[in-house]
Amino acid sequence: MTRRSFLSRAFWGTLALSAFPFLRPHTSAAPAFPYLCQLITKDPARSRRFLWQTDSPPAKPLLDVKAPDGQVQSFSASVTGNMLGDAGFYLICADATGLAPATSYEYRLRAGGNASTWLPFRTAPPEDGDFTALLFDDSQCVDYAVWGNFLQKARSAYPEAELYTIVGDLVDNGAALFQWQAFFAAMTGTREYLPLAPVMGNHECYGMDWKNSLPAGYLSLFPLPDNDSPNFRGYYYSFDYGPCHFIVLNTQFLELTDFTHGLRAEQLLWLKHDVEASTRPWNIVLMHKDILAYGEYQASTQSSEGFSDAGSVFRNAFDALGIDLVLTGHMHTYRNRGHIYAGKPAEHGPYYIMFGPSGDQRYSVPSDPLDLVSMAQSDATNFRNYLALQANKKTLSITCRDERGATIDSVTLTKDAAKESL
Repeated sequence: MTRRSFLSRAFWGTLALSAFPFLRPHTSAAPAFPYLCQLITKDPARSRRFLWQTDSPPAKPLLDVKAPDGQVQSFSASVTGNMLGDAGFYLICADATGLAPATSYEYRLRAGGNASTWLPFRTAPPEDGDFTALLFDDSQCVDYAVWGNFLQKARSAYPEAELYTIVGDLVDNGAALFQWQAFFAAMTGTREYLPLAPVMGNHECYGMDWKNSLPAGYLSLFPLPDNDSPNFRGYYYSFDYGPCHFIVLNTQFLELTDFTHGLRAEQLLWLKHDVEASTRPWNIVLMHKDILAYGEYQASTQSSEGFSDAGSVFRNAFDALGIDLVLTGHMHTYRNRGHIYAGKPAEHGPYYIMFGPSGDQRYSVPSDPLDLVSMAQSDATNFRNYLALQANKKTLSITCRDERGATIDSVTLTKDAAKESL
């Protein structure tokens, strides 16, 4: 399916859901706290953010956190009114702070005389700890039950996972509130228990008319770690988790060019300072669009081959800053390019992996000379896939598994060796 035919199909799916509200999925969470979600913070070893949505402002919203010794601390919540398209909602946000690393807590929400049940959460390990994370991308769907079922399969395969991220195109149309609500509803059983680290994709930058627009839905739904930017707060950010420093970059230069000025230059300067300030052993970049074009026209090169706009902007900086791993999506297929340095295959330099999709959309993608491992592209073999990342201060193990549970590829990067072992 081409991107143009996909957008046409997605438009009619959006129109059907708008015309027939009973087709829209609803959350099965406690009615007083719909679409409850844990969100990543700058330092998730010592803090955690909790979000939910309501149609009207709740009275006296609070977050209670119970420590292992049974002591309960209460935190106040903020309430923000938002408009998305022609629909309005209130986002309630509460931060638990002063927590201890690698510690199991319980939490509950209270508002207007209602209280949720106590639910567990666990803080991130310290720098010398280890953890498992699940990575997805392109969860955009016509039917978000597909995404929800795929997420559950990954959770079942890695029940020890304590963090998950979606590397762009979380929803099909970022201006449609009902799509965001369908997205959250499909994640019931995960979003309440694990912190989400979202990444902006191009579909977050479309309006209901399918023209490029500011990412109003993404920015209003995800109050992300502060990047100290006066103009682009929420567009990019970073956080630490165990031995890893994660850098979330924005690659929507094409979609945002008419609405933003200075995003590329600001990110490059921020990226340099952010990485240089990190003390974690591993530096991992998460960004939606890949460094290679794979048949998609690129404004920077006026070509659909070779390096992409995102690659042109960031690749040299990744080399200079010693980035260990770059994970991307967008093209809805798996490609392992190995180490690339100065634009060529190398025994050192950043390691590049593109993966996905996690939703119900698939594309045919051409090959590239830099591909080491690629997924077959027929409709029968281009399976949904995700990554499991297992990290400690000496090794990063990345495994790609598909919806059947089969292992597509596996890579281990080490800090004390120049080469990865496959």
